Amino acid sequence: MERVSIRLKNLRQDHDFTQKQVATYLGIPQQTYSNYERAIREIPSHFVVRLAALYHVSTDYVLGLTGEHNIPYDLEAAFTADIPLKSVLIHLYKLEPQHRIQFLRFLFYLTRK
Repeated sequence: MERVSIRLKNLRQDHDFTQKQVATYLGIPQQTYSNYERAIREIPSHFVVRLAALYHVSTDYVLGLTGEHNIPYDLEAAFTADIPLKSVLIHLYKLEPQHRIQFLRFLFYLTRK
């Protein structure tokens, strides 16, 4: 398995990002992010989660625990397993317009490919 630092660098380069761009996304100095890629510092778990979202991979992939890039995810099954889709729509309808827009933007962010 790849070391986390190597996986971080490979993911960044595969997506044509600079260290500065990724650091800005995480809200940290470029030097701090560089330390993660060079294995000088261990990357905090909350940054692993954010990077997984940025690169559209699982946290296990970022951590080098799996070779699988994609996250198999069935949105409909996720709703039907615990919460009926109808209930989600009712709650969405009850939101104030500005919150509904924020929710939909967030949903599109989570489900973009």
